[in-house]
Amino acid sequence: MQNILISVSLWDTTDTVLAQGSRIAEAFDSTVWLLHIMKEPSLGSPRASTPELREEKAKEKSDLDTEMQSRANDLKQRGLEVHTLLREGTDPADVILEEARQASADLIVMGAHGRGALYGALLGDIAQDVVRQAPCPVLLVPMKMHQAQQKAEQEAQKKEKA
Repeated sequence: MQNILISVSLWDTTDTVLAQGSRIAEAFDSTVWLLHIMKEPSLGSPRASTPELREEKAKEKSDLDTEMQSRANDLKQRGLEVHTLLREGTDPADVILEEARQASADLIVMGAHGRGALYGALLGDIAQDVVRQAPCPVLLVPMKMHQAQQKAEQEAQKKEKA
């Protein structure tokens, strides 16, 4: 397993997804491709090409790039080779799949919110789309795992204070 694509939202679940993906990368001495997708404004939006939006997007991209580099440096300190990918797209599943192909990924690691079948059927589910079309295996890290880790950390902090 030479290449692992880890797709992160840079929200609160990022640490859990990174932890799972990096463990596998360390075990196999894999290269990590760390991906975050910025949502593009829809072309029909009146703000799609205003100077204010361009300035806002540039600032957001700069902030996200800084965060991605910080995450990558943490992984590099653990001896991993890491490449950061900050992409824009209207369909995150398509971006993940394209980047997985470009990186010749042997595994995709991403979070799954597990909102249920009805939610996925009505609104679509990024994880479902990726799993169905992926050129390689996909590891879905459940949101519940993140919540359990947060709870364990909070309990450990309480014990330290006591």
